[in-house]
Amino acid sequence: MIVFLQRVSEFIFVYFFQSCLYVGGIYLISKKEIQWKRFFLCASLSMIATFTIRQFPINFGIHTVLSMILLIYLAIVILKIKAQSVVKSALIVTVSILVLEGFYLLLLKTALGKQGFDNLINNEHLKEMSGIPVNLVLLLCLFFLYLYRKKRSRVGK
Repeated sequence: MIVFLQRVSEFIFVYFFQSCLYVGGIYLISKKEIQWKRFFLCASLSMIATFTIRQFPINFGIHTVLSMILLIYLAIVILKIKAQSVVKSALIVTVSILVLEGFYLLLLKTALGKQGFDNLINNEHLKEMSGIPVNLVLLLCLFFLYLYRKKRSRVGK
């Protein structure tokens, strides 16, 4: 039962949350208005695809690339956003996540020490759940971008 609850929490707080951030970031950076049915369909399919890809015995960086390619395809087909805009937006969100994760992992390694950090990285569930703070920081960044664009559009009118 505990393993089941761990999987459900991973699905919601890691995969679905990050998929929503990617799709929301694509909408926001592409300057398109969110169509909620398409948003949740694309985020859900992206979540399922990402989870499935991560089950394959391949290197973790390959998972990221494959997930991004599938997300780009889903965004073009489901969100109906031009390919060039989707690719640019997906790359910006992905690079943002990678930079934020790099800072976060450096912070964790400094705070936990080598042994504590190694224990965290070697525990699959803790490793997955440790990505939540990065997702929250990305959410804040996207929210501030939204506020900035909203303020700029008011000033321009």
